[in-house]
Amino acid sequence: MRPKRYPYSGKLKASTMDIVKAWEKAYSAYRVKGQKRQEKAEQELDKATQRLYQPKLERRRG
Repeated sequence: MRPKRYPYSGKLKASTMDIVKAWEKAYSAYRVKGQKRQEKAEQELDKATQRLYQPKLERRRG
């Protein structure tokens, strides 16, 4: 059985399961953040497209 502490440092070793759980939590947060950035970018693109085409339509009507 392996010791739970690193020799001479006194620091506890992290279990593999704890490391995997922490990584999954961090990756999940990263994915959510990326998804929000993607949605914001799409909204900005839609707004820019509307601003680009809106004046042309108004000029044709007038």
